[in-house]
Amino acid sequence: MLCYFGYLLGSCRGGRPDDVLMRVLDVFQAFPTFVLALAVAALLGGGTANLVAVIALVNAPAYARLVRAEVRSVRELPFVEASRVSGASFWGVLWRHVLPNSLTPVRVIAPLNCGWAMLTLAGLSFLGLGVPVPTAEWGAMISLGTGDVVAGRWWTSVPPGLFLLICVLGFSLLGEGLQERADSTRR
Repeated sequence: MLCYFGYLLGSCRGGRPDDVLMRVLDVFQAFPTFVLALAVAALLGGGTANLVAVIALVNAPAYARLVRAEVRSVRELPFVEASRVSGASFWGVLWRHVLPNSLTPVRVIAPLNCGWAMLTLAGLSFLGLGVPVPTAEWGAMISLGTGDVVAGRWWTSVPPGLFLLICVLGFSLLGEGLQERADSTRR
């Protein structure tokens, strides 16, 4: 939420800080998401806290771009201008009008990114850069069972992969449903 508020404030004010932030995010977006996550995870090491930081870092540019676009469109709407003309402060306009009206697309994309974050975490754990092995994690379970699949014991790897597939599909369907609902309310 703090990251969202920073993007909101920067894109609402515009100017040099907004331009610098967007150029930094361009550098992050120049790399494929999983390759960037792999590099940062290798740099920081394993562990739950580091993986949360890695996934937040690689997903931040998408949210920043989305928030920037929404804030730029919402701040030009007539009711925001009317609020400004009626004497509301910058912070009052930001909290009462811009923030609530720029949250809808973020709520739509969050479940979709949750599925991608699960896949990123599973991929990092599969490669040994995830959470430590005694902790149950689907990517690590699949990695531990790969030798068993070759030996004919498929039941050690297939169920974690299947549950990962079901969860990612569920988040994807939730995001699609939210997107359809948001599109129907905008018409």
